[in-house]
Amino acid sequence: MNKFILCCFALSPLFVSCHSRKVKSIDDDYRSFYHSNVEWTDKLLKSDSTDCLFRMQTFKIVVYFDSAICMPCELRLIPRWQYMLYEMKDHSSYLDFIFIFNTLNEDEISRIFEEHDFPLPFYIDVGCELKKQNNLPNNRLYHTFLLDKNNKVMNIGSPIGNSEIWNMYKETIISK
Repeated sequence: MNKFILCCFALSPLFVSCHSRKVKSIDDDYRSFYHSNVEWTDKLLKSDSTDCLFRMQTFKIVVYFDSAICMPCELRLIPRWQYMLYEMKDHSSYLDFIFIFNTLNEDEISRIFEEHDFPLPFYIDVGCELKKQNNLPNNRLYHTFLLDKNNKVMNIGSPIGNSEIWNMYKETIISK
């Protein structure tokens, strides 16, 4: 028993330092991404002729789907995004929702958007150009963000399942 306690005590700095590095990395990612300007790349493929990227809307909610995640799992959240879109319909003249996928499986995305009668276009980030160009962190926490009219990151985090973040987004948008 004493050996076990001694071993745990000896290894505890490793666990603390690993946790500390992870927190530091998240803090560093947040500081570097928050208030940065997102620059759009011309390598984004559009699903239709509608182009929300360059409209002079006051705000854009950007959702970036990385190919490293379970795409069908993420696409099942479309009804939740529909609800948020509906909730913000009175503000649609100055708000766009932009969905960007890092995948070449455009057919699957189109099928699911049609299945849910989702009215918005989507974009395909060919070769991760948008992600690279803007140093988008790998951490999924940063793959949903709110941009102002100058494409400056105003809020970070997915409002899906997080009413605090959704309220922050709404507050920022409505107070425009």
